[in-house]
Amino acid sequence: MFINNLKKLGNTELAKASVASKARKLRKQIEENKNPSSLMRQARNIYDVSQQHPLAKPLAKLATEATELALTLDRKYEQIAKQVVKNGEQVNGKSGRFTQMVQRRGYAQSLVRNVEMEIGAKNFHKLVDLGAIQYTAEFFVAKYMPFAVSAELLTSIHSLLASVETNVAYNEAA
Repeated sequence: MFINNLKKLGNTELAKASVASKARKLRKQIEENKNPSSLMRQARNIYDVSQQHPLAKPLAKLATEATELALTLDRKYEQIAKQVVKNGEQVNGKSGRFTQMVQRRGYAQSLVRNVEMEIGAKNFHKLVDLGAIQYTAEFFVAKYMPFAVSAELLTSIHSLLASVETNVAYNEAA
């Protein structure tokens, strides 16, 4: 649709202004997006649009920016997840099965997958009992990667975390 409108406008100042306006809107969307997968899709779409009309060529730079941001966010989430796992292992011990999952998927995706398979599993409760809720996969997903799971699953995670926080506060008061 954008390209069709651009073609109708021809090579005029109005067309150039339209591209500049589109670029501002896209830049704002890119800056607000914290989901690496979504940013990569957006980068591909922007790049495809930039190749369809000579006046749209400046949008290719935005595609590059979106790609760079996606990669930066991906590295950031992976680093945080790695630290969460290492801290959790210091408190609760290592799991050979989880280590295999990390080798296949990476730290962040392994934590997300762990939550997708079952929220509030045995290790979650062990970590909660040891006062280390911040090292659980559920906590990581809720805080850093809520976009990686469905809305229903995220609601369940928030409910679980809220119930645990309520129980901890109740036990401390008693």
